[in-house]
Amino acid sequence: MSITAFQDILSGPLNRYFRISQEIGDDVATVSFLVKNAFEAELEFLKFANHSKTPNSIEQKELFKPTVDEIDCIESFKRNNCTSPYFNHLCAISEGSHALEWITAPEAHDYYMQEMIDVSKLYSKNILEEWEKTAKVHVDWVEAWNETLKQLQVYVKRHHPTGVVWAMEDKAEAIGSITAPPPSPSAGISQELTKTTQGCNSKGVQMEPASFKAPKPVTKFAPVLAIQPMDEVPVFAKNGKQWLIEYQKKNYNLLVDKTEINNTVNLFKCTDSIVTVRGKVHSITLDSCKQTTLVFDSVVSDIAVINCESVQMQEEFYIPDQYKSTITPVGLLTVAIQ
Repeated sequence: MSITAFQDILSGPLNRYFRISQEIGDDVATVSFLVKNAFEAELEFLKFANHSKTPNSIEQKELFKPTVDEIDCIESFKRNNCTSPYFNHLCAISEGSHALEWITAPEAHDYYMQEMIDVSKLYSKNILEEWEKTAKVHVDWVEAWNETLKQLQVYVKRHHPTGVVWAMEDKAEAIGSITAPPPSPSAGISQELTKTTQGCNSKGVQMEPASFKAPKPVTKFAPVLAIQPMDEVPVFAKNGKQWLIEYQKKNYNLLVDKTEINNTVNLFKCTDSIVTVRGKVHSITLDSCKQTTLVFDSVVSDIAVINCESVQMQEEFYIPDQYKSTITPVGLLTVAIQ
């Protein structure tokens, strides 16, 4: 029953999302193959769980690795295409796809999924603001992706309310005699990703999921090695109407100026930095930032703070022309101009 319900998501809203993505083309079409792979990898995991006894935490992490690999590919593709005209689409997909990782948060998976879905919708909102008056296909795309995430959340609540449901002990065979889920079709990301995300299934590499080849029966699980985090490259760029400020560390002179009222400013994983936004902008988003200060003049819509720690915000006040104000690591310094 639960397997059929998950397959209905793949054949229903996910298939509609995939079809519309091909219609839009470009990076939106490319990343849709990675999304399809991620859902198919999770389906294989759930099929395995449906016929297997509960594994220990290390074994479960290894079994879920194909899905994690696919999500990593999506994240890498987004990171390597930050200048794409469809960057909001890539962000919506990247954030939303993490909802598939509900399996790793058994005691709080509903909260975790809702958080990922809410972040994805923030970027979907940007898409609608940019495209709804000029290209309805993007509105259809947002609706299809949001419906996919909604149905995924409903599925988990209905069939796995307290975490992954494994087969009963008396009906399951020993782990060592059951074939584990196939490896991720997009496994083996290259050290340096190109625009087509070399090492993952994407445009210019391999458009369809790799054919399934059943691996040898699993008799022993090796410990999962910790993945070393990559050194992220700081980003400070304007992409159309969107300002992108990412992975900044100990940078106290980040100035966003010459803004327009329809601009959005997005801060992502900035640490111990100060960002000043001059002029009136539509909205500002701080995502996964730590010890970061935001100084701004005016915002039309709202300021969203997501998964942040120790961030400060200050609305700039009027300073007469004969004075000069400078942002320093310890605060705002105003001096008289001689």
